[in-house]
Amino acid sequence: MRINTNISSLTAQESAVNTNNNIKGSLEKLSSGLKINKASDDASGLAIADKLRTQATSINQGIDNGNSAVALLQIADKSMAEQSNILDTIKAKLIQANTSTTSYDGREAIRKDIGKLLEQLDSIAKQTNYNGNTLLQSTNSTNSSEALTFQIGEGYKDVISSESIKSNTIGLGGGSEKLIQTSGASNQNNIIADNSALIINTNKGADWAGGTDGDGKIDSADIADITITGQTTGATPTNTGIGVINISAEQIDKISDGANDLEVQFDDKTSILIRDRINAGESGFAATDITYDKDKNTFTIIEGGAFSMKDLGKIGSMQVDAGTAEELNITGEVKNLVIHNTEDIKLNGDASSTATTNNQLKVTTTDAAASGALIGGQALASLGNLSTGELTTEKAAQFQGVIDSAISTLNSYRADIGSTQNQVESAVRNLMTQATNVKAAESIIRDVDYAKESANFNKQNIISQAGSYAISQANNVQQNVLRLLQ
Repeated sequence: MRINTNISSLTAQESAVNTNNNIKGSLEKLSSGLKINKASDDASGLAIADKLRTQATSINQGIDNGNSAVALLQIADKSMAEQSNILDTIKAKLIQANTSTTSYDGREAIRKDIGKLLEQLDSIAKQTNYNGNTLLQSTNSTNSSEALTFQIGEGYKDVISSESIKSNTIGLGGGSEKLIQTSGASNQNNIIADNSALIINTNKGADWAGGTDGDGKIDSADIADITITGQTTGATPTNTGIGVINISAEQIDKISDGANDLEVQFDDKTSILIRDRINAGESGFAATDITYDKDKNTFTIIEGGAFSMKDLGKIGSMQVDAGTAEELNITGEVKNLVIHNTEDIKLNGDASSTATTNNQLKVTTTDAAASGALIGGQALASLGNLSTGELTTEKAAQFQGVIDSAISTLNSYRADIGSTQNQVESAVRNLMTQATNVKAAESIIRDVDYAKESANFNKQNIISQAGSYAISQANNVQQNVLRLLQ
């Protein structure tokens, strides 16, 4: 028996220290509500829980982004709805002007009213913004708005985008105006600079040779062809290959090169539409008209064929691989033809080339008869800038087509905004479900089970009391040594 070293007491003390540490840890969990308060509690569990917490935070921010995006899209849609009302009113006023029951003074009042309405249409485009960012055009200038992009999710690739919008008189009216006027067999060359457009439609008041029916359509008897040639600016503009242009028309019977087959690459949406018609063997899409190379994702328009863009709707960016001095010919029967020169046009036919601010297009029309006129530039801006007495019944009739085109363009913008909003709202609903499940998964790992931990605390508390009793008994054992000394 020993007095100097009480092994039993030391053992009891060690157990008591461990028990007290367990009680301390249990109290920490009960007070914080967390099962993992430091890395030593559960190293792997902490890593997983932290990752889940970051994921949940990112998802919740994506939800906030989505809700903000819905608010932004609703602002844009409501503003364009008001613009739609303006265009509807203008169309009705043009119809009112195109009747003999309306006097000269009445048409003058209509002209002034239309001018004010178009000013308000532009004002809406300038003023509509979200957090300082204009939505219907990029700035107070005539440039289109940037494409809207929203990150709705935790990954940088989880984005939802919509098309850029140019909902003002320039954008809805076809861009900057140019005029084509042909007389006799002479040609009028028209240069279209970057980011401008040429709208070509017919003057119904003219007597067309072969087109005296006054149907207001350009047909082969009226215009032999419309030729687009690439240009570079300088003292003497030089012909070059054609790059990216946009063409929109109700119907074009043929797009071809003057003497050779022409290789063209359309945007993805248009390519799908054309491939479907080729596969279906529709008229105008036979192998003698147009072929498709799936490896290069390009189409070859056969010279002499009758490739038709009827029912394809708006043709987006069209990359034409043409060499120096080659031309793109358009023939057909169209009411309105829009040729848009994009900002990033490549005029040497090489998609990898660097776009410059000097790229231009030369548009040439050839009148097949000794007399006639082809008028371009009938855009909304022209309608708003009519001078006193210029709103005649003839022009009122012509501009109705321009308004119809503007309404269609505006509706396409609104449709894109609406579908984007539906997509965003769907993504938000999905993210809300994900956020709930991710937080639940984190809770299982990180949060303490109070029922389980309170039972553990009571257990450790009882053990601690028992340990204190054991220490006191171990100390009493030393008293037995005194009996040996008596």
